[in-house]
Amino acid sequence: MMKKLFAIIFALLLGTGVANAAPSMGPSSSHDLDALWATAQTTYDLAQEDAVLLLESRRVAIGDAGDVATTVQRVVWIGTAAGLRAHADLRVPWNSATCTFEVTKLRTWRDGRWWPDAEKLSATAIVHTLPYAVDHADDYTTMRETMLLHDGVELPCIMETEYTITERGLPGADDVFVMAQRDPAVLVELTVSAPTALAPRHEEWNGAPAPAAGASDGRDTFTWTLRPAPALRLPVTAEPASYEPTVAWWTWRDVGALQTAWSSAFGKAAVAPAAVLDSLRAATRDAAGERARLEAGGRWLGEAVRLVRHDDRWWAFAPRPAARTWDTAYGHVLDRAALWAALLREEGWVVDPLILYAPQTEPEFGPPSLARHGRLVLRVRTPEPYGSRGLTLVCDPSDFSVHGETMLLSRPLLPLTDTPVGGRGWLNPPALSVDLRLAAGDSAWTGSGQVDGLSALEFSDQVTGSAGALTSWLGELAGSLVPGAKVPAAAVTALSPLRSTARFDVTAPFVKADDEGRRTLVIGRPHGGLLDLLPPDCRLEDATRASPVLLRSSWKKEDSASQSLSVSLRLPEGAVATRPADRAVENAAGTFKLTVTEKDGWLTYDRAVTLGADAGKPENWPALRALLLEEADAANATITWRPAQKK
Repeated sequence: MMKKLFAIIFALLLGTGVANAAPSMGPSSSHDLDALWATAQTTYDLAQEDAVLLLESRRVAIGDAGDVATTVQRVVWIGTAAGLRAHADLRVPWNSATCTFEVTKLRTWRDGRWWPDAEKLSATAIVHTLPYAVDHADDYTTMRETMLLHDGVELPCIMETEYTITERGLPGADDVFVMAQRDPAVLVELTVSAPTALAPRHEEWNGAPAPAAGASDGRDTFTWTLRPAPALRLPVTAEPASYEPTVAWWTWRDVGALQTAWSSAFGKAAVAPAAVLDSLRAATRDAAGERARLEAGGRWLGEAVRLVRHDDRWWAFAPRPAARTWDTAYGHVLDRAALWAALLREEGWVVDPLILYAPQTEPEFGPPSLARHGRLVLRVRTPEPYGSRGLTLVCDPSDFSVHGETMLLSRPLLPLTDTPVGGRGWLNPPALSVDLRLAAGDSAWTGSGQVDGLSALEFSDQVTGSAGALTSWLGELAGSLVPGAKVPAAAVTALSPLRSTARFDVTAPFVKADDEGRRTLVIGRPHGGLLDLLPPDCRLEDATRASPVLLRSSWKKEDSASQSLSVSLRLPEGAVATRPADRAVENAAGTFKLTVTEKDGWLTYDRAVTLGADAGKPENWPALRALLLEEADAANATITWRPAQKK
């Protein structure tokens, strides 16, 4: 009877439509949020996710007068506190001097309704703040960091955010949009529209989809969609655009148009204040050599003009005059670059600004673009008399440090003037070999060593500049191999951006003996060696890895980078030594080999590792990790010895 009653009630509810009255989120900017949410529930195991993006959208509208309106729309399901920290309270930077900022949606879906209201914005949810970095830099206080806060948050929930930043007066526009996001997404969408005369060109990388194109009312529109879109592969690297699905677009006619627009603005700013030149010359008067003069000037300028650590791309085409940067005694990287370039040009240097990009899977930079994160540096050259090649150095305005031109080799570059910069690759694969010969005295090792570096592992930049740079760097090298080692004297036998060789004397104290009189020598990994080409995200504790290892150099696919270390020890007569077992590993990433031999009273320890050009590929991470673990294993590096027992 009771079952029959329930059946009747259920039928009545169906007839009146109450049973089908599940709350609906409704459409938003032509997207069916309910359909996206239904797809998320069937596509992902929500119990295993911090957050899932239902929609990640960028809509870029380019106007005739150079205004660029970018609308960001994000709808995200959040299931954990980690997801909440990533998506709930947003900080959006914009420049109030050149931009307008409008928020259109800021709401939370929970318990079958939008909080605080489907169509209204909370009066307390939008907070315009001044970025901390510009708090004491009045010329930059047009910058805003707007906080977007969500009301009605309770886990789990769905949040929607939509805002538009319109930047005015740009001579051109470009962007590099990585379609993979921090969290998995049901739909990622990029739309770019522009007048037909300014129709953007585009490239798709790493499997990104081709756009759907359309034209209407004198405007061309391109739309890229990816559904579903995987999360960024972990760990996240410095350059995900080099391997994740990515769209690059630009309105520049060619790279020359970008160079002209940028260098024109930079050139107007880079006019040296006359009074500053006398102070610069006084600060560099006692410097011996051109590089030393640059370094002395950089140290002086670094003390005079503090760095404002803020993204300078908001002023890419409007740097402050160099005189203003000097008068205020502060500047972000771009303004400090304009001041430094102005002073260097007055001192006779040829200065070419360029952007140096992070290592990638391929050392090339394609379209003209300022959107990709890079490092603004100044290539400086002495005038080249009678066609001979002058001195070339690189100045970094972030800290006014000076580097050799080696840092420009085999790296993606974007010249900001029409002067050819180079960026050529290495002639040979990177290689480092170190040989030490040490004899045991009463309480210390004494001996000599030689180091030879090739291509990316040459060391000319580290050992030039100051008078003590050579012995200092070699001391670090020797100390990384033998604890406490010092280098009292050294000499260079070859020094160039392609190959460097040096010889040096070494002294190192014995490690304290244990209770049984045994002494231990752990032979470390060479400072400045092959492992220093690995990025910070390459961690041996990560048993699995989905993203590639972006090496800090590249070489031809048929070559391998190598590092060899040979330490010969003459132990006291009659000493008994315990040495590591020989090891050899060969796999898809390269090779590792360790041998220890004894001959004519010398114990010789040889260790070598090579990495192939494909060592950084994600599928080769287990093999690469195995080689690195062998190199890092103390058992492969420890020699124990005990003097002969007295009778």
